[in-house]
Amino acid sequence: MVRIFAGVAAIVVLAGCASTPQTPQQQIVGNWTCKTSSDGAVVDGLVNYQPGGTGTAKVTVAMADVGMQMTADAESSWSIRADGKMEETITKATATSGKMGGQDVPLPMLQEILSEMVGEASVSTVEVTANTLVLVEDGEGVTTNCTR
Repeated sequence: MVRIFAGVAAIVVLAGCASTPQTPQQQIVGNWTCKTSSDGAVVDGLVNYQPGGTGTAKVTVAMADVGMQMTADAESSWSIRADGKMEETITKATATSGKMGGQDVPLPMLQEILSEMVGEASVSTVEVTANTLVLVEDGEGVTTNCTR
């Protein structure tokens, strides 16, 4: 019985060694739990990068300095450029809730804030493994850390 388990283990190890390495684009595809902070805002999100270069996200944005919290759903397009950097553009953002000082914020007001982000591309360096994704945005250096 022990020899059977040892044989199976050897086959699994060899199969793993023979597998084709994944490209960063292939490694990015899937579900991620991400967090970033910038300019007093902390953003937490569940992100799904899909094959073909689209993505969806459910995010929570907390701005402690003004006592505001909001949630939103977003859609994006993304790609890995020839230089190995990730380019991502928010294609749609929908406010789902918001509070400021414990009071509800009207969704149209939140939607106006979000509309400023739609259509803007960001470019980031990418470090990706099977279970971690780190994006560092060009220019401002904002780091987004993601795990599976």
